[in-house]
Amino acid sequence: MSEEADAARSAIARLQSPDGRPLRVVADPTYGRVLLAPLVPRFLEAFARVPLEVALDAQRLAQGTWDVAIRTHPPADETIARRLLGAPPALLCATPQYLQQRGTPERPDDLRMHDLLTPEASELPEFRLHLSRNAQRAEVPLSPKLAVDDPAVLHAAAAAGLGIGLLPEFLCRQGLVTSRLKAVLPEWTVPPAAALYALYPLSLESDPRVQQFVDFLAANIVPALAVPVAGRAPAAPGREAAAAAH
Repeated sequence: MSEEADAARSAIARLQSPDGRPLRVVADPTYGRVLLAPLVPRFLEAFARVPLEVALDAQRLAQGTWDVAIRTHPPADETIARRLLGAPPALLCATPQYLQQRGTPERPDDLRMHDLLTPEASELPEFRLHLSRNAQRAEVPLSPKLAVDDPAVLHAAAAAGLGIGLLPEFLCRQGLVTSRLKAVLPEWTVPPAAALYALYPLSLESDPRVQQFVDFLAANIVPALAVPVAGRAPAAPGREAAAAAH
């Protein structure tokens, strides 16, 4: 029994920072609010001896003052380890009011007659949207009305009726359920949104707190990114997802 108690105390000690400092976690604000925020209480319940300091701050994300970062487009830095959490499925959606005024696209090429809201500006003169349906493939050159790398801005623009948005599916779930948004060309598949990663310094690779947290993220964020099975209630990431979709 004494050996078991010593092993338990040793395991607890390994989970605690030598200087008592919390595990510093930073995330892209959009993904942090929707995907990370609902998981923080669950992590603290499961790992009560691992205090967290969480910041949803793009500036801190860029500065690198963190132990674990959740972001897309990780930097090319050999001192940083990365773990893929998933690439969120994407879809085209717009408000029913916009589609009523402008018409509902029936085929990919119809998108050229609409205002498109896309994830980011392309280096090419035109944004090229790739779609697939079974063995069919389509490539539609577009001139977006809005191109921005923040999915929250794109979602807000689509929800305001400014056009057809190319958005991560999980941001649109509540809007689709409440009919505030409507899927466009739902039988066609578009490429996934930018992949989401958990990053941490290689110097912390053996830190059990970091590994516990990253493993927890991988186990819980990946299911939240998955498209709900037809007929099954969507696994909403949390209240924040619902708020973001209004």
